[in-house]
Amino acid sequence: MEPLSPHLLGRLLEVSPLGMLAADFRDDGLPIVYVSKALAEMLKVSPDSLIGKGLLSLAMPDPPPPEGWMLQEQLQLGESVSLLLVLPSSAGTDVQLRLVPLAGKGDRFSHVAGYIPPESVVAAGNSTPWRVSTGSTVKLDRLTGLPSLDDFSRSLALSCAHADSSGESVSVIMLRVAYYNLYQDTFGSQAAASMMRLVARSIAGTLRRSSDRLARSGKGEFVLSVEGLTDAQIKALAKRIAERVRNLSIHHPKSTISRYVSLRSSALAAGGNSSVEQLFTRLREKLDQSEEDQLPPIPRL
Repeated sequence: MEPLSPHLLGRLLEVSPLGMLAADFRDDGLPIVYVSKALAEMLKVSPDSLIGKGLLSLAMPDPPPPEGWMLQEQLQLGESVSLLLVLPSSAGTDVQLRLVPLAGKGDRFSHVAGYIPPESVVAAGNSTPWRVSTGSTVKLDRLTGLPSLDDFSRSLALSCAHADSSGESVSVIMLRVAYYNLYQDTFGSQAAASMMRLVARSIAGTLRRSSDRLARSGKGEFVLSVEGLTDAQIKALAKRIAERVRNLSIHHPKSTISRYVSLRSSALAAGGNSSVEQLFTRLREKLDQSEEDQLPPIPRL
């Protein structure tokens, strides 16, 4: 069992916004080598009590079912999976972990990160003490740890098809870091990447419903799909997200609208005959127009 290198610990922090652990992928049973204080508090155990224990042994019955080996095969392919962690000391709750393979400097998977998404705490009494996600597994955006844009687009297309037949509403909010290129030019690409990770975590922390989906859609851009919200509720959500990001107080000296990193937003109802790509294009056009409207006036000569 090998401890985490500083490089892998940094990768772990990038993809793990909440309680997290790391397990050595090269040993059978995935022995745990790191547990954050936040995760230990959620599970009501001490971190030291989990170090060295096999992650699979904590989540599966003995002997493990054949599907348990499918979990490791999926991780070997670089895919993320869900695992229900069952601990007697967890005070009547089972905790769903999202497992993500971590690549070392040589791009070979050596460890697995396990983190708890916001909606992960599920009621006790589930007869299945582990769960591999059904269907296609979620690919992650390497920069932010959010689900990939491809996965977001597929989920959105399915939600729109369902909404068209049921009459329910689906809307998409596009969020753009104001003057992102100026921020990157001022502080460099690494600082811009760190800023985007902070903003991604801040937005994700604002969301409260399991049906809300978030992804990074481009340089300085995020897309969020929401179901069943009125126009007023969508505006209130966008405002709450913008305030939360502004309260991060990330200095942005080149912005003309705030001295801190801030967000602009636009929203449109999804569904109908528009494709996801067409929807994104219209949202970007609205944001571009918003930026033009807020440019400082050109001084007269």
